[in-house]
Amino acid sequence: MVMGPPASTTNLSLVHHAEGQIERVSTFKLLGLHLDADFSWQSHVQAVTSKATKRLYFLQMLKLLFSCY
Repeated sequence: MVMGPPASTTNLSLVHHAEGQIERVSTFKLLGLHLDADFSWQSHVQAVTSKATKRLYFLQMLKLLFSCY
């Protein structure tokens, strides 16, 4: 994994190891933190917001379901 702004990492040669070459990625997840190539918080905030929205919707549906009883 190679990290850094795309302008500074495009000239790097590919890295190889015993099982093949190392893939170049723009974002990855490490210990629950979403990191991207330019070290901004955008991908992490987007992932956390998406997860929170899904869970809040689920809780609202449970509230509606159990409020009828």
